Amino acid sequence: MIANHGCYIASTATFFRRSTTIDEGHLLNIAFRSVMDGEYFCRLSAAGKRFAYLPLALADFRLHDRSISQRNIGKKDIDSVLAHQKQLAESRAIRRVYGVRLFEDEMLNGIVEGVLYHVYRLKKGILRFLNR
Repeated sequence: MIANHGCYIASTATFFRRSTTIDEGHLLNIAFRSVMDGEYFCRLSAAGKRFAYLPLALADFRLHDRSISQRNIGKKDIDSVLAHQKQLAESRAIRRVYGVRLFEDEMLNGIVEGVLYHVYRLKKGILRFLNR
């Protein structure tokens, strides 16, 4: 679910039990530059780890134009476009490994990914509108 619907776990307020994560060898994959926490949570979920939700604001995350997730959006130079495509490829790789795979054909799975992505965004927008 995390892979196809986006990572809903706020990494800035995440706590781990060392005995069930780090001590078992579950570490961040440093090959991921912008969504390493999303890949980590998907991998933990695939390993059968459970997550608990605490309905309190423990931390916040600030987006700014120099943050890794924002710095290349909307830019037109080749280096920025390539960096943004690599960032998008990380999320796609996570979905391909941990997400819904209905077909052997990657193109058909890409269509499913696109539909699920837009359904999730629509649902999120409706919930935001209703909870104003």
